[in-house]
Amino acid sequence: MKRPLLVFLAIASLALAGCGFWSHSVAQQSSAPLRVTWGWEYRAEDYIRSKPLVAEGMIYFGCDDNRLYALDAASGQLRWRFETRDNVSATPVLVDSLLIFGSWDGVLYAVDAKTGRQVWRTTLDGWLTASPAFAQGIIYVGVHDGYLYAVELATGTVLWRFPSGGAIAGQAQVADELLYFASADGFAYALDAYSGVLRWRTPTRSPLVAGPLVDGSSVYVASTDRHLYALDATTGKQRWARELDATLEAMPAVAGGRAFVGTMAGTVVALGAAQGTVQWTFVTPGPICTMPVVVEGVLFVGSTDDHIYALDTATGHLRWSYRLGSDAGPPVVSDGWLYVGSTDRRLYAFRLEG
Repeated sequence: MKRPLLVFLAIASLALAGCGFWSHSVAQQSSAPLRVTWGWEYRAEDYIRSKPLVAEGMIYFGCDDNRLYALDAASGQLRWRFETRDNVSATPVLVDSLLIFGSWDGVLYAVDAKTGRQVWRTTLDGWLTASPAFAQGIIYVGVHDGYLYAVELATGTVLWRFPSGGAIAGQAQVADELLYFASADGFAYALDAYSGVLRWRTPTRSPLVAGPLVDGSSVYVASTDRHLYALDATTGKQRWARELDATLEAMPAVAGGRAFVGTMAGTVVALGAAQGTVQWTFVTPGPICTMPVVVEGVLFVGSTDDHIYALDTATGHLRWSYRLGSDAGPPVVSDGWLYVGSTDRRLYAFRLEG
């Protein structure tokens, strides 16, 4: 069921008027080209906004045609597809032989990863746009009703739920027996992962529509108040906050001592993970609302200017780009392949060489 690309982000202010490009060390130069060759493409029946999941020779992704797809990762041949009653925009999680994913129909599904046969389904109380997380036999997923749900993996039984003051659109994270999530009420939360008891919550100044990123002792939170925050993972105390050029609506990535985040002004920004010092920026013509991925010193990021970009993580220099037929979704790299979906209804696969 096709809906506007960012319809579920109406909880946040998306106005970009007056958001001029921020001009610190803009890095647009080309670096040594990355060797990338065409692999294959698969055409679905509607927008592909889901970040693909690659596992055991298969690739799984959701689509706005209300389906979850399973393809052969090397050839792109369809193995099976599973029908829901609304868009599937979140990334599934694979646990043993089960794929767990949510749909905008308000249902959390568990299907057999090899056959696509439904094992269980649990109806929750709102849209599911957040990707689920898993730890110790429990699935965690945020819902647009404002609750974070803990669901038993084996049966789909809801064990507990924790209320926030706004829709939860981004993926939760589990680390060291704590569960972290962000809400449109503007708070980042940490709960006891087993009991759901609140450990801390830290405010920002605007709704949070992306999940937090946990890296070691820090939690990184991208906010629509134009700031990237670094919080202490144990206490929630702010370590630093860096204002950027526009609202932030995608989870950051952290690698090699740097945090990388895209903005709705079209910039990709690299900051020192310890202090938040800006190291470089790369400008694209379109807003960036997808999480980047970093592999061996290369950052891949999709933009609404229809391109997928590969940047040098140290300098921000462009190493490769490819124009898709429409907005590029969140990329994933696995076993020497780059995969990215698009609102042109295609999933693209590229070989990375050298």
